[in-house]
Amino acid sequence: MTELEALRQGWGWTGIEFARIEAVSPMGHLLVADADGCLYHLDPGLFTVAALGNEDAARAHFANDDMRLVRQAHTWVEAARERLGQCPDGSIYFLRPIALTEGNYIRDEFCILPLAELISVTGEITRQTKDLSPGAKFEITIVD
Repeated sequence: MTELEALRQGWGWTGIEFARIEAVSPMGHLLVADADGCLYHLDPGLFTVAALGNEDAARAHFANDDMRLVRQAHTWVEAARERLGQCPDGSIYFLRPIALTEGNYIRDEFCILPLAELISVTGEITRQTKDLSPGAKFEITIVD
């Protein structure tokens, strides 16, 4: 499955007609465009996809100092690269999915994931948990 197919499958429930992936950060943040050219920021760590608008609005969003630090995550990327080695094409550094849901943002919990898998998993988790109240407990069942 390609990254775009994973995006459509994992996050299609949002109603966004994803047309292309414009950019990917080393930690899996995506800048994506819909069929009308509207740009979106998909943050897999926060389980969110946010409409940004046109290119100028997207530039402004990513130029924000806080957003640049989050998106680029140099400290995390360097720690992951040091521990795990270079990512192969089509993969990113990210928290193991269970560590992500538990909020364990520690260096030993990072792994290398195929980008398509990250997109698919975070989209499905978001779809299934989007209506839960903050702090609600949930259980993840892995099915092959």
